[in-house]
Amino acid sequence: RGEVEGARARCREALEIRRPVLGDEHPDVLALAADLERCRAPNGRR
Repeated sequence: RGEVEGARARCREALEIRRPVLGDEHPDVLALAADLERCRAPNGRR
């Protein structure tokens, strides 16, 4: 249970660090955003 929260927090932190530096359209930023969306929808549901 706590592991998922931790992963989500790390995901969000990485995104917050990279987005201002790389820009919203950078592939790394888009990949992190997609990962964060998957974190929010654990069973792959949208």
